Amino acid sequence: MNVSSPLEPDRDRRAWLGAVLIALLTFLAIAPTLRRPQLTGGNENIVVATSLQMRQGGPWLVPQLNGEPRIKKPPLVAWITAVTLRQSTIDQLDSPEAIVRSAAYVDLAWQVRWTGVAAGGVLILATFAFARTIGGNTVGLGAAMIVATNLLFMKFMRQSTTDVHLAMWVTIANACFAMALLERHFWLAATLGAFATGMAFLCKGPVALLETILPLVAGAMLLRRTGGSDSTGLGVKRYALLIGTGAAVFALVALPWFAHVLATVPGAWATWFTEVTREGATDLEPSSPGIYLLLGPMMWPWLVFGVIGLILICKHPRDARRLLPLLQVLLPLAVMICFRDRKDRYLLPMIAPSATICAIGLAAWVNDWKQRNTARLGREQAVLGTHVFVLLGGAIALAWVGVSQPTVDGRSWWPASVAGMMSLLLLLIASTGVVLQRRHPWATAGATFATVLLLQAIFIVGYARGPSGMSAYAALADTIRTTASDARVYEWGGKGQRLTEEMSIYLNRAIFHAEPGTLRAAPERATVVLLRQYRGEPDPLLPAPWRLLGTATEKKQTWWAYLLPPDKP
Repeated sequence: MNVSSPLEPDRDRRAWLGAVLIALLTFLAIAPTLRRPQLTGGNENIVVATSLQMRQGGPWLVPQLNGEPRIKKPPLVAWITAVTLRQSTIDQLDSPEAIVRSAAYVDLAWQVRWTGVAAGGVLILATFAFARTIGGNTVGLGAAMIVATNLLFMKFMRQSTTDVHLAMWVTIANACFAMALLERHFWLAATLGAFATGMAFLCKGPVALLETILPLVAGAMLLRRTGGSDSTGLGVKRYALLIGTGAAVFALVALPWFAHVLATVPGAWATWFTEVTREGATDLEPSSPGIYLLLGPMMWPWLVFGVIGLILICKHPRDARRLLPLLQVLLPLAVMICFRDRKDRYLLPMIAPSATICAIGLAAWVNDWKQRNTARLGREQAVLGTHVFVLLGGAIALAWVGVSQPTVDGRSWWPASVAGMMSLLLLLIASTGVVLQRRHPWATAGATFATVLLLQAIFIVGYARGPSGMSAYAALADTIRTTASDARVYEWGGKGQRLTEEMSIYLNRAIFHAEPGTLRAAPERATVVLLRQYRGEPDPLLPAPWRLLGTATEKKQTWWAYLLPPDKP
């Protein structure tokens, strides 16, 4: 199998239009589902709570979360999210009418999340730009489809979170750096590439350099050793000018906020050290290094082509052009695996190079299919059959998962009859792709793209009705609003425990940290305290005049809400 060479320049515009169409179709498929799940994601809720408190009069330059400076992560994503919130929606979150509040929270979910899907659309285009630099427009279009329809994208790119925006900016930067290394677009790298790296740094700090600059340096060294880099005529002075320009652009974008925080927030350096090393950042047990091995399975349903792509890369170990996406996957992972805090969402910046590797295999298979080589026909048909088996096996399994998953009222997401109908529909789409494959070499890839987009829309309908898609705190928040709408709210989960952002969102106010014994009745204003109880612990009982308002249970913990009436003379 041979990867296609870049198409002629007069076809580039059509290829870019194809990439834009892929991004648009992905947005249109995901956007209608954004309102359905409530705001229950931990990382997403941090951004939402911070953004709401910014819009409620909190500082913007150094945002606050529940009364404390939110400096553990840079503020770029919170700034973007806060700007997209409509003031009318924020006002309706405090409406005395429950039906109005409920509708406002549905609107809030849309306003928060569409920016994440939009970032996903930009990531698709940046992936196309990167992949076409590696293998031409055919590889670029394949990578655009693959990056839009893998499990990692479908799981996370529907939220406005730090990792979602980080993945977008990292991919833009890496696309620019690839163009510099392979096509001599040096000033593009020194300007837009450096700018995107700075924006990635403003999303999540130094990890951005690990996912951009480290692969860039390694790729440049590899290209020099293999003779794949055409750098003749640059000269030392021009190299210095390019590097200096890039460093200046990066510094102007990324560093001023950090310098301001260091000068104004006590203990900022210690906080950042903890966040970067993750030592003491969480009281949870270290995550298994094996979680990063999920990157392979999470590229479903394109696994077969990923294997082909890896084989092609390994067959040509001196082909630095093909090795570049592999470097962008392996080098960051080799460093990230050394840290104790490991999560699957940390893999998001690696989906673009992973999709490119899969696209190398897909493009090679498509090109061989076009040639209809009799000697290779049996092998190409075997690849087709294996891919369709993997696609349908996973898709039908996900359709039947809903039969066993409970909603909050104890029923299943959908009955077996619905799962059966879904299976038939998925089978029909895949079969249509196989039939059309005889005349259209991209038919199976297109059917795969359509299958995943349809499946995510159906799956999210069931997910939104389950415990993970509905807030465990919304009902208790409504009770607090009804009983004491102007109460000052505190949480006590023990020293060092992080406050629950979800309750802050559904109360639409900051929640402060305080031990119940330190709270006293305030004149003409009620006080509410939330107490965390882990499974197996005794009930947290407070004496009169404290009064129990209600409880909210999520997984292994329960929150108890107690009301202290105002001190009226």
